[in-house]
Amino acid sequence: MYALAVTNYKLGFVWDGLECKWQHKLAALTTYKKLYGDLLIPQKFVVPTNDPQWPECTWQSNLTPERRNALERLGFVCNVLDHSWQNKFEALKVYKSIYSNANVPYSFVVPTNDQRWPKHLHNMPLGRLVRYLRYGSYNEER
Repeated sequence: MYALAVTNYKLGFVWDGLECKWQHKLAALTTYKKLYGDLLIPQKFVVPTNDPQWPECTWQSNLTPERRNALERLGFVCNVLDHSWQNKFEALKVYKSIYSNANVPYSFVVPTNDQRWPKHLHNMPLGRLVRYLRYGSYNEER
């Protein structure tokens, strides 16, 4: 396996971080297919830790609740997809509270000069995002 060439396991030194990560992902996918017969992996699937059926490099790191809380206090986002969804949902709720509907025009971008909008939502292309939710495409006009 190529990962041996990119990692000195005696020292734990990684020569090529990107290749090493790729090899770990490939190992996880290979193991999943061997165990389940396909690669139709549920979105919430997590490689079990300390399971000898899985290569150790694929085990999830064990963040204690204290460490996770410390990261979150710094603003670290553990689940980027969930965070992104929550922001989009929040923006749609604000839009509805202002305009009394969810019929967001395609060209609508969250304004930066309106105090009703939280700062972290400024410049969000909400119209395109709503179009994507409805039709599955940012660019196609329907």
